[in-house]
Amino acid sequence: GQDYSAYPGWIISGSVRTDGGQAMTGVTLSFSAEGGTSITDNNGNYSRTVREGWSGSATPGKTGYTFSPASRDYSNVTSDWSSQDYTGTPLPMTLRIIADSGGTTDPSPGDYTHSYGAQVSVTAVPDSGYKFSRWTEDIPLGHEKDNPLNLTLDSNKTIRATFEKKAPCFIATAAYGSILHPHVKTLQDFRDTYLAPYRLGRKIVEFYYRHSPAAANFISKHRVSRFGAQLMLIPFVAFSYITLRFGPLFTAAVVAFIFGFSILTVRFCRKKLRKCQKDAEGTA
Repeated sequence: GQDYSAYPGWIISGSVRTDGGQAMTGVTLSFSAEGGTSITDNNGNYSRTVREGWSGSATPGKTGYTFSPASRDYSNVTSDWSSQDYTGTPLPMTLRIIADSGGTTDPSPGDYTHSYGAQVSVTAVPDSGYKFSRWTEDIPLGHEKDNPLNLTLDSNKTIRATFEKKAPCFIATAAYGSILHPHVKTLQDFRDTYLAPYRLGRKIVEFYYRHSPAAANFISKHRVSRFGAQLMLIPFVAFSYITLRFGPLFTAAVVAFIFGFSILTVRFCRKKLRKCQKDAEGTA
């Protein structure tokens, strides 16, 4: 008879790991000469069956990595090949940090080298009298105003921190005599944190800047007016400080308590007064 022998093919297998010995998943092994492809599993292992007598090369590939060896050559494969291992090394990525006038960054401005895929966090630090504005250059869409900014280095990137001068609190500056006064800074921080980011808050700030310069000019020229303005600002400074220190929910709870306690006190005093009046009328 005409007998035939079947050859299922031969297996080429191995693993791909980093320099530190960690398994690399998702590495594609490409086999030339119609040998097909194989992708490493969660343990970094791969295997590929090639035909009897296959000759060609196997080349690992994954974005952001180089491999050693870069490829392996095979000639007339007639048996299984195991332990065909590779080592992957992430490509170096450069992060350039730039800070415009009015502030700096943490880490400081300069060029930094990280491995491909590294997670990096950069914080903009404004100088006194300035506030962080936005990031520009290679910034993920929608994250221009994040601070700190978190980046994944999947390519060389340049980021730039921009700053702008804080607008003065006219009345507070006139009342306390200096934009550097701690109470003025407290009011500015409250404005920048809880008013400026929101539409309604910006409307309030715009109204204030439109109408406050004239009042501030008058206050700055009269000592009695400055003292009166300081007294007037005490509850605003206290409210701003508590909100910045403990958050808006705690502050709202305190305000609600004070307001409710005041109402109850007024009602109690009115009842006492009415009772006293009735007692006085009864003895008259």
